[in-house]
Order: sequence, then structure tokens, then C-alpha cells
Amino acid sequence: MLVECEVNNISWVTSSPQPKVRVRRTAENRRAEIVDGARRLALSEGLDHVTLRSVADLLGVTGGLVSHYFPAVDGLLAEAFALAAGAELEAAFAELETIDSPTERLGVLLHRLVDSTRGDLSTLWIDAWHAARRRPALQDEVTCQSEAWIERLADLLQRGRDAREFTTDDARTTAVRIMAVIDGLSVQATQRGTIDYQSVAQLVFLIAETELGMPAGSLT
Repeated sequence: MLVECEVNNISWVTSSPQPKVRVRRTAENRRAEIVDGARRLALSEGLDHVTLRSVADLLGVTGGLVSHYFPAVDGLLAEAFALAAGAELEAAFAELETIDSPTERLGVLLHRLVDSTRGDLSTLWIDAWHAARRRPALQDEVTCQSEAWIERLADLLQRGRDAREFTTDDARTTAVRIMAVIDGLSVQATQRGTIDYQSVAQLVFLIAETELGMPAGSLT
């Protein structure tokens, strides 16, 4: 019978009557585990449910171990949000790598961002916008992640302009406008029972096509 034990950042597996085999996790791995635990809690329960105690309970460790790496929850919230938001950004643009046409790339990206199954991430962003008002570290990370989305989208729009598939005087300004509409949809996504979600999602495509001088339906 195998039994896994852990005390003070040291874990071991025993198989009676065999001697204990001690396995020490590195500080870097332990810290990453704590941040990932916070990320999972934020996505499943909401950012306001992430506390040092809740993360410790999830991981089955002591509260003192978590506070050793994160003396205050503010830093943990910021890193958990960055991990989740950054992963979504990278996954979204990785999906576009095999697509040559900027128009097709933009269409796929917008479909991903208005997908109603993106609910957990939409809620996470809303939680972060709200909590950031009183948590400077989180505010910095929200700003950083928002800027990353705008820059990546602006680059895609500029490529489309260079290929003469899009018309825009300023790719960055257009990217900001499109992301603003998507962010608004994210807020509406929490109220799906009171709106026609699909009709609101269509607004994202309409705005993008209008901003880029494209015929209606080009991106859908």
C-alpha cells in the first residue's frame, strides 16, 4: 500500500515496510503549484474566492506554506490572473498559425472570443476589472494583459492592411475599438438569461467589418 506524505515542503512515498523515500520539491515548483492552484480556483469559483487559506486547502498544504511564498493575497491574485489570461492569449493566437489569410485569421479569432463556452474566462476578466480598483498589483497585470491583446490584434490587422484585405488608418485604434466591443460582450455574457446572446455576438463581427471596410458577412 502506497502512502504519500508531506510536511514543510518535503513529500515522500512509503510502501510499508519499505523505508521512506524523500522527495523535495524545489521552491520554484512549489511556487508555480500555488499560482496554478489559485488560477484554478479563480476560474471555477471566482477571483474573490481566492484566499491564502482556500489555495492551501485546495493543495492540501498548510496556510503557512502558501504565505511563505505569498505574504499577501494581492500578489497571488495578480499572478493567477496573469497565468490564466496569458494562457488564453497564447492559445488563441497559436490556433491561427496554420492560417495564411488575415481575414480568415481574424474570423477564427473573433469566433473564439465570442464563444459562449468562454464563460469562465469572461467572468475572470470581469472579476479582475472590479477587484483591480483596490489592488494595485492586479491593476498592473490587467493593464499588461489588456495591452498584450491589443498589440497582438493590432499586428494581425496591420498584416491584413498590408495584404490589402483590410482598410484602416490606424490598426491599433481599430484593435482597441474591436476589443472594447468584445469586453462589453463579456459583461453581457454574465446576463445570458436576459439577452439574445447570439445577436449581441454578431455585433462584434459587424463592428469589425465596418471598422475594416469589409462587406457584411466577410468574417462570419
